Amino acid sequence: MKRCPQLQRASVRQPPVVPSQYTLRLRCELARGGENGQVYGQYRSAQYLLPKGLGLKFSIESTNVPQPYEVTWRIQNSGDEAAAAGQLRWDRNQQDCWTSTKFKGTHRMTCEVKRHGNVVAVAHHFIRIRGAGRR
Repeated sequence: MKRCPQLQRASVRQPPVVPSQYTLRLRCELARGGENGQVYGQYRSAQYLLPKGLGLKFSIESTNVPQPYEVTWRIQNSGDEAAAAGQLRWDRNQQDCWTSTKFKGTHRMTCEVKRHGNVVAVAHHFIRIRGAGRR
């Protein structure tokens, strides 16, 4: 039985690459007061360490995927705090996605856009959150 070399090298942690004619750009806004708070700025992917206690609002900044489409947000948290809270992974199916800077570590938000049940565009945004007492 032959083995496919691409499958042998594939990582369980890395999502599959979706070949697509479509583009997808994400926007992450910072909000005071946690989720649904007052938005005051933007955060580019892994731009700098964020403090705990902020709200993060994710949305699609731009895409060329024609309507109608479905949006799924997937978070992959890292670190002992997220693990202890049972929050290493979760999904939400909605246009915009609110979350917060609750757990220290580096986390990845993935947005998947589906048309007719098939994923046609994927984008990732990394969030870096500092632990208590670090500046």
